[in-house]
Amino acid sequence: MPLQSLCSYPLQGLAYDKVGEVRAIRTRDILTGFLGGVLGQDTHTFLAYPVERQGWGIIEWQTTVPGKISHASWLPEAGADRLRANLAEKARALAGLGKSLSVGSDRQKRTAGGVLEKLAWSIAAYLSGASVPLDFYVVGGVVVAVGWGLTELEALPPTPGQSAEIESVLRSGKSAMRPFPPARQSFARPLPPPEPAAPPPAETPPPPPPVPAKAPWAGVTLWDLLRTAVTAILTIFILLGMALALSPGVRRGLGSEAIEPPSDDGYLDRLQGELYGLRLGLFARLEECVPEEREEEGPPAIMELDKPEPIEPTLVAEGPEDPAPLYVPPPPPPGPDVGSELVIPEDPNDLSFLEGCWKSDAGLKNSSTGMPIVIIYCLDANGKGTSTIDLYDNRNRYLERCSGPATSRREGNKVIISNTGPACPKSGTRFTPDYLTCSSGKRGRTACQVENRLSRKNRSKPYYDTSFTYHGKRH
Repeated sequence: MPLQSLCSYPLQGLAYDKVGEVRAIRTRDILTGFLGGVLGQDTHTFLAYPVERQGWGIIEWQTTVPGKISHASWLPEAGADRLRANLAEKARALAGLGKSLSVGSDRQKRTAGGVLEKLAWSIAAYLSGASVPLDFYVVGGVVVAVGWGLTELEALPPTPGQSAEIESVLRSGKSAMRPFPPARQSFARPLPPPEPAAPPPAETPPPPPPVPAKAPWAGVTLWDLLRTAVTAILTIFILLGMALALSPGVRRGLGSEAIEPPSDDGYLDRLQGELYGLRLGLFARLEECVPEEREEEGPPAIMELDKPEPIEPTLVAEGPEDPAPLYVPPPPPPGPDVGSELVIPEDPNDLSFLEGCWKSDAGLKNSSTGMPIVIIYCLDANGKGTSTIDLYDNRNRYLERCSGPATSRREGNKVIISNTGPACPKSGTRFTPDYLTCSSGKRGRTACQVENRLSRKNRSKPYYDTSFTYHGKRH
């Protein structure tokens, strides 16, 4: 699924290294098994991806969740209450998981437990009204956190009342009903409060004696007048030369080589960055422009007439009977839920159940960056489509997208999906072709394996168990 942008903020005052540290811990295999049950949703859908735009001076938060984007403060009252209860329960569950991981002897688990406790505290502080660098959006019905990992940038310490409410949220999983704060415009560190002004001196010194005014021509010599006249003449000649150089006739005479574009290589990048920032600001302001609800006014008053004029009856032709209602086709059946496993029907010729996008994760990692390699198959009702792999560097910054064709076929109760090896146009990298075989097992469960053609040729490990879950609709 492609990434869509949620919001962007200036980079001043941001501890971006902390973002990379927290994101690296989140991608470890040990957190994946715990957070899925605690959050009630996929970890990668709950935490947005921070991407630093080089040369633009901004950090952009992106998500893989498709759908309409709504900030927490834009939700109606019922939706805001549901979101508040959801976040309070998530904070309680994350705090409990963080404490259980922090008491163990495994260093990796203790580090993960500390990060989870900070994230739980930030969510509880956000619900209590304290100033923390955290924001929440609802994308297609899914809760997405923005600003996570920047917990070292608390603007101000919470008040005693807010501290008590934070402890109550972490302990009970319930929060007081209060409106959500508006969407943040920046995660910059706030300025310290101004120091109190120094008291005025006890005694004010007496004012200096008045200086007698001098005449404008006092002290002006003949040499000063001559120097002023020469300067004025030179200034007039310079202005006349500039006017002639900028006239259309002179510019046509100089040719196209008279005006050269700036030679700075980053000039276009800076202009594009400024344009992108202005466009994001405009979109944020348009989202904030919500029309005010007006109370319904009653019907207008009827003017009474002293003597109503008689109205002669007229014949009106009888119209046809009410037309029959239009036929509205029933809505299509809903597709599988995001994250659900593949279910293979009994019909050996049916491939329509593959329509959509599916995620295959065999636990493989890029040998150069150490980032996971996840293949997204987007297929139509005939089992044909594309296979896509997104590449990231060791700081989880997006590099490029590699894609290639994919086909599928049925063999009894098995489904075989093959690709020709996604190709990366930017770096010239090409992945080896794979076969993905899924078969129906006992109790209705589906087991999937990936067969690497190059590994089988080199007589190394050719088969890998993989998950194959629904990722969303095909665009």
